[in-house]
Amino acid sequence: SSTNSFSTATVGTYYVYQTLGECVSSRTTVSLSEKIAPAAPIVADLAVCKGENGTFSSNVIAVWYSSANEELATGQTYKPTVAGTYYAKQISDGCYSDATTVSYTINALPQFTTTDVSVIYGAVVPNLEVTTDIANTVTWYFNSAEVGTGSSFATGKTASGTYTYNVTVSNPTTGCTAAQASVILQISDCDLVA
Repeated sequence: SSTNSFSTATVGTYYVYQTLGECVSSRTTVSLSEKIAPAAPIVADLAVCKGENGTFSSNVIAVWYSSANEELATGQTYKPTVAGTYYAKQISDGCYSDATTVSYTINALPQFTTTDVSVIYGAVVPNLEVTTDIANTVTWYFNSAEVGTGSSFATGKTASGTYTYNVTVSNPTTGCTAAQASVILQISDCDLVA
């Protein structure tokens, strides 16, 4: 090709020289080689519970994106702040790998309600109750010790007094546990109606 520039995708050795009238310069040797793109990073999907922070971890130094071309950071780890889809690419010698697509999920904490119980001494003491999704796991504690499970709990208490129980509710699918709540059982010596 007799031009000032030459374009090709074929790997190999090329020669270039200049001509001026009948004069020809010596040849300059140039080579075109192909770089090998690096492997895509290995990154796992990430799921956390509401209120927690998660960190993506790659097996290599990666460039992190929130979309196919919006660069966020470079490093072996990245801490997302918003749930969604993220991408990671490895860069080596100026070449980018294919993108690894991962998801960041923020799971909600299980919802539940409780009601304190007040009875007169000698009356039947009802169970303590938690209202929540049937799939959730409910655990009861008294004096920091686990004393029962299930949404309905029989305390076995009959003596007058005020008893404070704590209850936790967990979602076995997501592994998320709501903040512990207190449920009070009061067995009174007499009717305290004002």
